[in-house]
Amino acid sequence: MKNDKNLDIIETMPLSDGTNAACYSYSRNKRIYAIDGREFYEKGFLFFDKGKFYRYTTSIPDSVGEPKDENDMSKRPLYSDGAVRGETLISMATIERDEKGKLRLQMLMQLDFKLRLPSFILSSFMPSAMKTWYSSVTKFVSNKKNFA
Repeated sequence: MKNDKNLDIIETMPLSDGTNAACYSYSRNKRIYAIDGREFYEKGFLFFDKGKFYRYTTSIPDSVGEPKDENDMSKRPLYSDGAVRGETLISMATIERDEKGKLRLQMLMQLDFKLRLPSFILSSFMPSAMKTWYSSVTKFVSNKKNFA
């Protein structure tokens, strides 16, 4: 993560020893222009199998509360340093080395950054693949026959 210039902090705390572990992770992105920084606090699991590292996380609810001490990552204060708490609906990733020895990262994330922007602004910046996906899901959900 050291190459991500927008990332201010990232911490991961495994809850058990070894490569395969449940974990808590916390990250905070820097403030960009007039948009406050965003922080994400997640629970998840990590494991390594056949040369590939797997990571799955989702947000911890804000209702978890305050930490007992500075080493307690099971709870985090809300909205540290003026950041807005975003929500990770789901995050899945794999990391492996390819045949040339370079790292390959594949990630699928669905986040809610809690940006208060009109939908027409957000949709104009979304990649066309996301627009297509959103349209097909909306069409499917709108068709009552699919839920009969």
